[in-house]
Amino acid sequence: MKGKRGITPLIATVILVGFTIVLAGFAWYFLSGQVKDAIDKEGAKCSAQEAAQIEFSVPSCATAPGTPERPGPAKAMTIKNSGKIVITGFRVRVGEGDTGIINPDISPGEERQIAIDGTGTEVTLFPVLVQEGKVITCSEKLVTVDC
Repeated sequence: MKGKRGITPLIATVILVGFTIVLAGFAWYFLSGQVKDAIDKEGAKCSAQEAAQIEFSVPSCATAPGTPERPGPAKAMTIKNSGKIVITGFRVRVGEGDTGIINPDISPGEERQIAIDGTGTEVTLFPVLVQEGKVITCSEKLVTVDC
């Protein structure tokens, strides 16, 4: 066994550091795509200035029977925009279900009647704005109502 030599500690350290950098690069590459997808799906977050301009209420909400166009039960809601900015739409969650999107475009001072499909009595509305081409979800201004 004389005459056999292993790699020096310096070379081993360089190999380990290089291997770590390559693994970090792969992780960054794959995870950056997932983060971008999550941001695109969820939308940008609302700034304090935008949140201060959003104010809306749900004066009425009732469960309506199905129609030929909408076979299941629906929630008939009135949404009133009492803020200072146009609310482009809402992310809507009925009960514990998935979040859907409605786009009623409600101007300041306007009231709009909408129908939302879904079972469950609790409806949560997250206001959505479009500012400079970006979709902004203001989850801190959500409103939950029982229908």
